[in-house]
Amino acid sequence: MEMPEYYKSPDEMTAADIGLDLLLRSLEEELGLNFKQYKPNYLKRRIGVRMRAKGCSDYMQYRQCIRQDREEGGRLINDLTINVTEFFRDQEVYEAIREQVLPETINYKKETGILSIRGWSAGCATGEEPYSLSMLFLDALKKESAWDWALRITASDLDDKVIKKAKDGSFEEAKVLPGMSLDEYFDREKGQYLVKEEVRRPVRFVILDLMKPPPLRHLDIVLCRNVLIYFEKSKQYRILSIFNNCLRKGGFLILGKSEAIMGAGDTGFIPFNRKERIYRKEKDMQEAASEKPRLRSERRGVQPPDGRSHSAPDKEGRSNSGTRRIVLKPEADQEANTRDKKGEGHDRDKTI
Repeated sequence: MEMPEYYKSPDEMTAADIGLDLLLRSLEEELGLNFKQYKPNYLKRRIGVRMRAKGCSDYMQYRQCIRQDREEGGRLINDLTINVTEFFRDQEVYEAIREQVLPETINYKKETGILSIRGWSAGCATGEEPYSLSMLFLDALKKESAWDWALRITASDLDDKVIKKAKDGSFEEAKVLPGMSLDEYFDREKGQYLVKEEVRRPVRFVILDLMKPPPLRHLDIVLCRNVLIYFEKSKQYRILSIFNNCLRKGGFLILGKSEAIMGAGDTGFIPFNRKERIYRKEKDMQEAASEKPRLRSERRGVQPPDGRSHSAPDKEGRSNSGTRRIVLKPEADQEANTRDKKGEGHDRDKTI
């Protein structure tokens, strides 16, 4: 049996570990989703919530429960992808997008004569994030009325229920940034805020697993906020490579407040606004990786005389070869655990 990647050796696997592995295999076969992409501790905690709710004492019993109750698989997905979001969440981030990212994007488009702006909200939850982005775009383009602009925002999530709610465009609460008019972008009906058609039109909602590359290219902006902290490092790197592939050179990646790429390394991204976690694509990831410096002893497969690896990182996350590791800030894991214990979630894709 192929062992889960997060176990060190077969000898360390307990009966519970084997039960969890069989459960995850069944879920992948029945739902087509690879749950092993999540961090093991987070995955076990969230599955544990559903096991207690169904009165299951072990993973094998819960596996049988899911086979008998087809809707339980959907409940598990919902529990793994808890959605907490609001319009213009973390106002400072959207202010930075409005004041720094959009002006550069619009100027670039005008210079190239490509009058279209394309964005991706990866982990859109109930739709507040992509609608917020749409409002920002529309507000910025009002000053460019002499130009005929095309706007497209792809909004993705794994949870079909939140996608359905997002498409409805009806919310109990709403807000906009200072200088914007709430009435310009929302209608009021029976105590609900209804997103106006002008805001809804550019947004296309899709069900998407973040680990599977989407058919998106030459994007200007990707928002993926407070998502990567729930994935293991190797999966974080893969997701970053997907974003890199989808963005045009000079395009922007916006992460969550508790996430950061510590050094560009071979990701192809460079910091644009460190405080607000905004990064810019400098080069394709393959190009960045090919430029990664290698020491002569490394090229020959020879260890240094002192027996230490030249790739050992220093305190700043910089390896001795001069490259930088891709790591998220240490507090990211702490915040993920804290939110999980509180029953809170994240923005998001909420993907698997």
